[in-house]
Amino acid sequence: GLRRRLLALALLPVLATGTLAVANSVVAIPSLRGQVFVNRMADLYTLGVVLPALRHEDFERAGLPLTAAEFATLDLGDYRGREAHMWGEGPQYLRSLMQQKLGITEVYDRRFQDVCAAIVRSALLHHPHTLAIAYVRGLLLYFDPREWRSGFEGEMGYGRPLPDWSAAFLAQLTGRPVAPDITGQPSVLPSSLGVVIGAYPILLIMGAGLAVGVLAGRPFGPRHLAAAAVISTLLLAPLFSHLVKPRYVLATITLSEVLLVLTLADASARATMARAGGRFLSFLWRTCRTPALPAAAAMLCVAAYAGQLGLGRWQSDELTLFANQRDWGWAVLLTRLIYAPRPFSEGILFLYGEAVLALGRPLIVPFLAVLWAGAYGAAVLAARGAMGRTDAALALVTALFAFVLATNDVTEMFYWPMAAAAYLPTAAAATVLLFLLSRPLDRGRRAWCGVALLVAACSSEMGAALAIGFAGAVLVSARPWAGGLAAFRDGIWWLLPGLAGTAVLAVIWLLRADIVELGADTQPYTGQFITAIGLAFLQLPRDLLGGAGAATPGAMLGAVAAKLLFALGFGLVWRQADPVGATPGRWDAVLAAALVASALFSVAAAYYHYGFLCCERQATTRFWLMDLLAIIAMAWVVARWRVERPRWLAPAILTIALFPVLLRSGGLYTGYDNQRLATEAVARTWRSGQGSGGSMEFYLPPDNDALLVRGTSQPIGAFQAGAPDVPVMVTEVARFFGKSVVVTCHPWQNEKSWLIRGQFIPACPPHGGPPDEVIP
Repeated sequence: GLRRRLLALALLPVLATGTLAVANSVVAIPSLRGQVFVNRMADLYTLGVVLPALRHEDFERAGLPLTAAEFATLDLGDYRGREAHMWGEGPQYLRSLMQQKLGITEVYDRRFQDVCAAIVRSALLHHPHTLAIAYVRGLLLYFDPREWRSGFEGEMGYGRPLPDWSAAFLAQLTGRPVAPDITGQPSVLPSSLGVVIGAYPILLIMGAGLAVGVLAGRPFGPRHLAAAAVISTLLLAPLFSHLVKPRYVLATITLSEVLLVLTLADASARATMARAGGRFLSFLWRTCRTPALPAAAAMLCVAAYAGQLGLGRWQSDELTLFANQRDWGWAVLLTRLIYAPRPFSEGILFLYGEAVLALGRPLIVPFLAVLWAGAYGAAVLAARGAMGRTDAALALVTALFAFVLATNDVTEMFYWPMAAAAYLPTAAAATVLLFLLSRPLDRGRRAWCGVALLVAACSSEMGAALAIGFAGAVLVSARPWAGGLAAFRDGIWWLLPGLAGTAVLAVIWLLRADIVELGADTQPYTGQFITAIGLAFLQLPRDLLGGAGAATPGAMLGAVAAKLLFALGFGLVWRQADPVGATPGRWDAVLAAALVASALFSVAAAYYHYGFLCCERQATTRFWLMDLLAIIAMAWVVARWRVERPRWLAPAILTIALFPVLLRSGGLYTGYDNQRLATEAVARTWRSGQGSGGSMEFYLPPDNDALLVRGTSQPIGAFQAGAPDVPVMVTEVARFFGKSVVVTCHPWQNEKSWLIRGQFIPACPPHGGPPDEVIP
């Protein structure tokens, strides 16, 4: 009855603690010499668990003299940095810094453990919600296969020899000598476990789900106690350590298997499981036959990249533009339209600059988020209007965004505001055209096509070439001059963007073509018109079939396979959702010609102006356009594919085509690990720049080769504005903030200098004299 259920729930902590105590005592008795379930560093381990939840005032309440700058430098919010804070040496690691501040050399010291407990107690009493968030994040790590794999060898003890007592015990047990280093020779069983260890989170999920189902059912029986033990041991596991340790959930997995046996032994439970399993499998099968499967997978991919918008950064362009905008006002927009005649993107940047100057903040994340959402939303609306199905529209557009993000360099086009404002609208306009042109063109649809082309033409040079190519292809294929006034009225929507694109390129040719940029005067192809066109035609097949990173034959083959698989899956899903719209026609050929024209212009203009193939933002846009061209080409193949079954094939192919995202998972994880440091570096730079005095600190963003979002490196030191050989970025920082001296700093530096075991870490800004802190 109800009382027995309440009693079972009340026994949850007792069952969990008892189970773990027995398991721990069995393992720990030899090393603790009779101390059962005792850990003299329990408070330090608890502190390590809740590190991301701590605030500066928690250390003050615990009596630890920690300055606000030191707390900010520690960057405790990084969940994956907890291990370094626990055992790292140096002022940038919390345990080491605490020992230095307290004058305690031994972590087993009761005074040190009491301070750790006081810090945790302060957080629990004053902001328990942050502890709850840290706990949930720690619990979720147990369901991350990467966490299980990363600590496997350490948990198995491959790198640690056996203690003498253990080797002697095994020798006595087996009757033959056992070498202590036998742990370095794994047998078949642990090696096999290493292969499948990543699947253990699935066992946890299944066990927890089964336990919840049992606790919700009746009648009450032995399996309810097993279910309670499963839930309680799982919930307690994250409280033992900041690390994911399989041994902490060993009881959970074992009890899950016991629970499964007890459940299967019950006839009514077997029938309930069969019905629930049948409904789940039916739902899963229906989902796999619809665009919902690739839509969900693609949304996860895009969300992984969108979650790193905090890594977005300015270059010298934003600093120059916004400083001019502050000094000149509206006149700067007219000047920009002469240098870069792109009314749409320059208008967006002008509004962005006004917001930055008014609020006194860089607003990088909000601005990039608006651009991402605008490009994505426009494409989804166009696809939804063409197909009449929201699920298919979301699947196709999101899959395209995910594929572009996963197969290209993303720094400039997606995380640099100046480039994103120009090239995201260009690529989005081309994507919108792909869907608008899939249906018969009435007057309204023609108008929207004209708007998309006009946005492209007024956003970037590549967009201008796209509009010109589209208008030219229409003139060649449709011969509107032979159709009289009606044909001219319909063709005005192609003519106006074409004229706008022509005006953009004409202004660039007249006013900018002769400007030497990026060392173009030293390059052999600069100014060679015919050579540049020839190189563009040679580059086109490579861009169409491959993409970014296809530098070796093997990489090229992989890129070709990925693109073909993606285009095939895209075409099949589109055909299933909208057979009429997915069938290519004359307008698809016109768009294909425009895409080719834009890509050729991008390469030829780069060789002609710079003398080499530049730059990343143009390359990413070009590869996006080539993905659209591959989709159009594959549509002709899919249109002749008469096989409509099985229906799960198309969603499966499109989902599998997103596999390049997995190849970049390491870079994504590194990005999340560094994002807090990056945003704090920007905030500290702005606080310093907006302060009084003639000098400031410029904290550089994290510089890590594993990051997907990378910036240009800057030298470390103090620079006088106006002096020779000062980096351009530093010069523009000084001008934007009105400073005469700029000190560039690593993001982890602070106002103190350190001498750690003979290695000197300067303060930022640097100062003379002996180090502020010394750790021998």
